Amino acid sequence: MWRPLGEYMIVEQYQGDIAGLVLPENLKIGEGDTFRVIETGPGYYTDTGQLVTYDIKTGDRVMVAGKILRIPGEKTRMIARQADTLAVDREEIPDKV
Repeated sequence: MWRPLGEYMIVEQYQGDIAGLVLPENLKIGEGDTFRVIETGPGYYTDTGQLVTYDIKTGDRVMVAGKILRIPGEKTRMIARQADTLAVDREEIPDKV
């Protein structure tokens, strides 16, 4: 099984809506840009050796803009950079007013 390294994550196409997100009109999110996170890499190291991690967890629904690569031999799973994530939908995230 493939495992993501560094700042990458394995995702698969998500079927459904992410409700409550307001995006600028000039940012068009097309059908197929929403994914469920299967697994995340550990993050990346800075030049000083500090590990930088992302607040993206397995099971999150994410909107990704950027290059998404198909994994060889996989029908639905792809690899994407965590840094290319525009939004995360997670039930545990409280609404901020």
